[in-house]
Amino acid sequence: MSLSGKEETSAMIRLVMPVDPASEDALQSLLQEATEANPVLWTDALQDQHALHVYLEPGEVNLDEWNQLWTELVNGVNQAGLPTLTAEVQVEEVRREDWANSWKKHFHPIEISDALLIQPTWIDTPPKPSQAVVKIDPGLSFGTGNHPTTHYCLEKIAELRPLKGESRSMLDVGCGTGILAIAAAKLGYSPVHGFDNDPDAVRVARENAILNKVESSINWKVEDLSAASSSNQYRACSDIVCANVIYDVLLDEALTLTQWLKDDSVLILSGILDSQFAKVAKRFEELGWTNTESRLVGEWRSGCFNKIL
Repeated sequence: MSLSGKEETSAMIRLVMPVDPASEDALQSLLQEATEANPVLWTDALQDQHALHVYLEPGEVNLDEWNQLWTELVNGVNQAGLPTLTAEVQVEEVRREDWANSWKKHFHPIEISDALLIQPTWIDTPPKPSQAVVKIDPGLSFGTGNHPTTHYCLEKIAELRPLKGESRSMLDVGCGTGILAIAAAKLGYSPVHGFDNDPDAVRVARENAILNKVESSINWKVEDLSAASSSNQYRACSDIVCANVIYDVLLDEALTLTQWLKDDSVLILSGILDSQFAKVAKRFEELGWTNTESRLVGEWRSGCFNKIL
């Protein structure tokens, strides 16, 4: 579902989806995963009301689609045992200035580690001496590192970064709007490759690489993972492969992903619900890879895999 606006107007559309506090985190994560939106959690403490807000450009809102998607997510979370409210999507018109201020109010610098800081473009707080800085403007679709799956990938990319005198390469599978590949380039990985089957995502990734002055350090491609698997362009080319993609794709393309890694390398897998992780781990173990670490945040489990030598 494309959520990126194409036309500048003085107004924005805000979708308001009331949520139960007990399930708000799960629904926020699932909604972000199912779309390219960055849903903002809104709370009225006095009236004890909670809702997710999504801001869209006029003309880009298919309310029937959103109602169907939201109903499916709410029903799924409810079936998993979490309390939910009636699936309801409210539509409001807001001034563009109000939308911009909302993002600035809710989005703050994210310190991934002592080596990496994610910082909005309107903040110039000096980083730590050892920190690489990725500048982002969330807009309507740019991943910010708040989502637990993205945050985990960023942590591991920072932890495994090449030290002085070392060389380390990285491949970002399903790059989206580029935050992982950009962070890798900022941390000294080379070469860095990133691809996605969505041309709009790759276009935005290139724009964000330019914003961060690493456009010449990353090789972007519009490509489907299944198509990429039939070529040898990535074979045994990467020290780190990061695949923050959906569960079905990880199972279907497991062999391809492992073939893109060098010996003594690390495969970072994310975008996996906790209930799905065991099956994913088993698939990669069958190919000679062992799950050396995993982390559960909310409904999402991410992990690292190393080849059994």
